[in-house]
Amino acid sequence: MDKGYSASQKLSDGTNTDTRSADYQAGETYAPTDPSKPKAGGTFTIGPNKPGALTLAHNGTTYRWDWYTNPPLVYDASCKAKTPEGIRAVYTYTNPDGKASRLEITFQSCGSYTVSFEGQVMVP
Repeated sequence: MDKGYSASQKLSDGTNTDTRSADYQAGETYAPTDPSKPKAGGTFTIGPNKPGALTLAHNGTTYRWDWYTNPPLVYDASCKAKTPEGIRAVYTYTNPDGKASRLEITFQSCGSYTVSFEGQVMVP
């Protein structure tokens, strides 16, 4: 399923004008573990060939974040921590000068995860 949301705002006090916009796009798939019980668990996939994207703009400066799941995000409703299992979510941020930064969140099991920024573990 493809999802897309956009919003924009323009504010003026008569002298200064402030413009802002946000655009979110993602193409994802969900495959239930048991098709007869789709809410009990399954896998979500946002692939690197069509990553999710959030673009924010403020007064002509644009910021963009892209992300995908690798491997697919596994959801199990019995996990009380409500975290996925056995996946890595990769987020790439590109600043207005074109420099890219990488944030990875790896979920090992129910409630257990690590966060890395540029290859350095930030949250064990």
